[in-house]
Amino acid sequence: MKVSEKTAREWCALKGNIPYFETSAKENYNVDEAFLCVAKTALASEPHPQDVNEMLVHPSSSFFV
Repeated sequence: MKVSEKTAREWCALKGNIPYFETSAKENYNVDEAFLCVAKTALASEPHPQDVNEMLVHPSSSFFV
């Protein structure tokens, strides 16, 4: 199902101004940027925030999306 950009942006605004990303796994476009944004936001909301870059360097950390 395709969602229009307008609908997606409105949904993001209604959900607390979450960032909107145009992505394409097929074209490898903006996928890493979108993931890192989500990961950083999730980690920042943890009681003991961790640096996402540190977690990527130390894959033994328990982080699941």
